Amino acid sequence: MTLLADETLERLLETHAPFQSLPFVPELATWHTTDEMPLWEALEAELGRHVEPPFFALAWPAGQALARMIFDGTIPVAGKRVADVGCGSGPVALAAALRGATVTAVDLDPLALASCGLAARRHGLAIALECRDAFALPEALDVDVVLAADLVYHKSQIEPGLRALARWRERSRVFLADGGRPHFDAIDPKKLGLTVVAELDVPAERKVEGATQRRVRVFSS
Repeated sequence: MTLLADETLERLLETHAPFQSLPFVPELATWHTTDEMPLWEALEAELGRHVEPPFFALAWPAGQALARMIFDGTIPVAGKRVADVGCGSGPVALAAALRGATVTAVDLDPLALASCGLAARRHGLAIALECRDAFALPEALDVDVVLAADLVYHKSQIEPGLRALARWRERSRVFLADGGRPHFDAIDPKKLGLTVVAELDVPAERKVEGATQRRVRVFSS
């Protein structure tokens, strides 16, 4: 999945993004940091090449919001097949698995998937990992529930995001969380039959988000 051996990636994560409880979901631990730069530099030094910024190592508010709702039972997942799209280090996938779901974690970044797999192993969980573009192959998500946090954050993702959401809604219940990403409102979730089911104020890192709290809207079909 990645050019790094699991033990090497685990060492770098433990040094620069320690396995610890999430601020908004203290009963759940995964890899996260308040500053991705040291991990980014360490990954590039280890690999000897450029890699994308390890944003998977940040505890984004939208992902924490979904994980919180799963633990609280407001997103029911027990006994269901669940896909976490854009899983990062896995807070949403881990929460779903801990609450009895059969989980597939999907991400374009192989390092993110590997970190999710390592976190799952620490929790004693089995999570399927798929490295692919879920926007390009939305029909491949044959699951009961699709979970996605900060799905659209770039202009180029608006049209693919719209198509993917429409396909997912045909066969799955969708929970979509947004923590104020640029361009998200352009997909107009309400026109896709998604309604706001929760608004949560989630702790945020000022260095990353420019604020210490983000209002996260959670939509559902």
